[in-house]
Amino acid sequence: MMDRPPQIPATYDAMYRAGGHDGVYELPYRHSRYYPLFRQVFAELQRRKARSVLEVGCGVGTFASMLFDKSGIEYWGFDFSPVAVAKAIERTRRNDAFTVGDATDPGSYSREYSTIVCTEVLEHIVADRRAVAT
Repeated sequence: MMDRPPQIPATYDAMYRAGGHDGVYELPYRHSRYYPLFRQVFAELQRRKARSVLEVGCGVGTFASMLFDKSGIEYWGFDFSPVAVAKAIERTRRNDAFTVGDATDPGSYSREYSTIVCTEVLEHIVADRRAVAT
């Protein structure tokens, strides 16, 4: 196993504050490099008839924005970075849908949901197996 430096919110706060490489975190979901992935996840949510979604590592709310535009699925997301959460709220104008949380903390999963979405997150968590077990 490769040693990874500890992941702290300040690292991600700086990245999100800067907008990411070439402003990737400021783009609308249709222009995001993650859009093909988001479309696949959304199709799977529809296939499974998901009623509610908890997004672990919601980032700046790009996927959430797509979900709000295209469905009535109830949504709630959390992220390690307070800056990301603030940007998600700003992007979607849904301050009730986002909170700061930690994927390895069972308290972050306290809301009711039928489905968990987690993309581009686990590779950043040192205790990734603990997060999945939560």
